[in-house]
Amino acid sequence: MRLRDLLEPSPTNVGFVNCTEDADYFLRRQQLYVHDADRARLHFALALAARARGAAVTWGPAGLRLGEEPVPLDEEQRLPINYVGPPGTFPVIPLRDLLAAARGAAPPADFAGALVIIGSTARDQQDYHATPFSNSSWLTLDGGSWGLMSGSEVHASIAATLLDRAYIRTPPRWATLPALLVIGGLLGRAFAWLSMTGGVALFAACHCTWRLACLTLFALGSIRLPVLPVLLLGALTFGLTLLQRWRLLRRMLGVVKSENIACLLEADPTQLDLRGEERLVTILFADIRRFTAFAERHPAREVVALLNAYFGEIVPVIERHGGTLNQYMGDGIMVIFGAPVPQPDHAARAVRAGTELVRRVHALHARWEQLGFPGLRTGVGVHTGRVVVGTVGSPHRLDYTAIGDTTNTAARIEAQNKVFDTEVLISAETYGSLPEEERRRLGCSPEPRPALVKGKERPLDVHVVLAAVP
Repeated sequence: MRLRDLLEPSPTNVGFVNCTEDADYFLRRQQLYVHDADRARLHFALALAARARGAAVTWGPAGLRLGEEPVPLDEEQRLPINYVGPPGTFPVIPLRDLLAAARGAAPPADFAGALVIIGSTARDQQDYHATPFSNSSWLTLDGGSWGLMSGSEVHASIAATLLDRAYIRTPPRWATLPALLVIGGLLGRAFAWLSMTGGVALFAACHCTWRLACLTLFALGSIRLPVLPVLLLGALTFGLTLLQRWRLLRRMLGVVKSENIACLLEADPTQLDLRGEERLVTILFADIRRFTAFAERHPAREVVALLNAYFGEIVPVIERHGGTLNQYMGDGIMVIFGAPVPQPDHAARAVRAGTELVRRVHALHARWEQLGFPGLRTGVGVHTGRVVVGTVGSPHRLDYTAIGDTTNTAARIEAQNKVFDTEVLISAETYGSLPEEERRRLGCSPEPRPALVKGKERPLDVHVVLAAVP
């Protein structure tokens, strides 16, 4: 049997008073009818509203109707309660005053056109319930109290919702997704343009504005907008933007400085101190032969194009062997092996990188010719020694580098390639750090050559790496 066949065709004098609690025991919605095998029973407030209007309660294809007007219910066929206010909103009159008025005493209030609900408000009767106004953080605009609400007041609010047609309207779910997409897109674009401080300010403003908008629409039009999805969307968008910006900065640090340095600082930010650490490392210097003359004869744009092409080929070679690119110096580079990541074979890595670097430059002679520098050659100098590695500079502007005579000596050795007409020279210290098998494989000349370098009173012994020449 269908529900509409079970409903009474006229207003009823009887209704059940059971309240419908949500899973958290709060009263937000109310079931307006129950039915058994032979009839449907209305809730007290619905029956009261039907008697007050003199209208019948019917059920049709469009749902529950009070007279000719539909009563909007949610997916569970419950009525969202639009509470008139917090506990104490409705006036409460002692029953004894009503009984005295019935016996001829002056009435305690003007009851003309009013509905009077008689019920217990004594605390020991335990007819008190949690409502949205029970949250202690709720601040009412009219200064009302918060706390549990008596059953009589709950029924009064349900009846007021029906009689005033103050039904709470909730946008359909299909309308929420496009709104979230639009809001998320706008927030994402704004967060991408703003600074970190501006992003936090926008997030806080979005949070407060949306809550205020939801409260205003609910107070003025009984429109219930979803609060939590938009707030979570703002937090998620801000978090994703922050993550994307961190990844961009992380990538920029690896590109601008070195991936090894970026990994070091990412794993242990305390490495950004000014004390440094003494360590045995191998330093590699490399630059382009006759670059000054090329730069004088060509426009700056062509010079930059050549340098970008040159560095684009040799830097991956260096990083593939574990070198840390410390700095660009015009057409030259300084590379550290053995720091910041310790490498027991840093000397062998440096010599292998220098050898492959030179061979790569030779292999691209056609490209250098297209860029206006036929016969481009590079010189490499490698030296092993102790340096202080770490951050140097001001606390507001730091740079990770290696400081010590080893770096100067490596640069001086690289310059000796012009004197010996070679392309890779290594110091005796580097040569001594190479295993015998590595020396033979790289073609390191066993006989050292004395090199008079600037700043040294005695000649330095250097070895030529013959395998660098194709």
